Amino acid sequence: MGEPESEAVGEACRANCAGCQPWAVYGLLKTRDADSPGVSTTSAVISLSVFTLLYAVTAVVTGAFLFWTRVHRGGPVCGLVVLSVAVVALLATVEQTALGRDGVAFALSGPAVVATVATLFLALFPDVMPSTADPAWSPTVAGSAASPYTLEILTWVASFMTPVVLVYQAWTYRVFRKRVGSP
Repeated sequence: MGEPESEAVGEACRANCAGCQPWAVYGLLKTRDADSPGVSTTSAVISLSVFTLLYAVTAVVTGAFLFWTRVHRGGPVCGLVVLSVAVVALLATVEQTALGRDGVAFALSGPAVVATVATLFLALFPDVMPSTADPAWSPTVAGSAASPYTLEILTWVASFMTPVVLVYQAWTYRVFRKRVGSP
């Protein structure tokens, strides 16, 4: 990658990170004071409704894809068991959030994400993406894998970065756990 390309990548990363920074600063500005007075209740409800609708459509499309994959390929029932674990964990997360038990809800969201990813893996394995034209054309995990050296590098990077991300997420949760409130 040449000089202009690397500068462009750097600028894109800085712009992305700047857009992710919370407006509420730890110890200086509480979340309840960081509201936007120019945003009406109607705008907030419409925004929340649109995001909820998008998530619902995504869930339906994903569910239809998983169902099509099961019907098209057959396979073991364990994928449906893991899917039910994901659904139960997600519903329990919503219930605990409604009850005001944020810590329990946060803890339950992890198994929901892991079970969702495991469901996709079990539905597709050994293919990465099933071909609709001919099953023989489906790229497999073995055929799509990187070289052993690349996988070794990725393992080292992941073994260093995963704890960093987990510590950052725990710190973020700690900072914002009691900062939401009405004025």
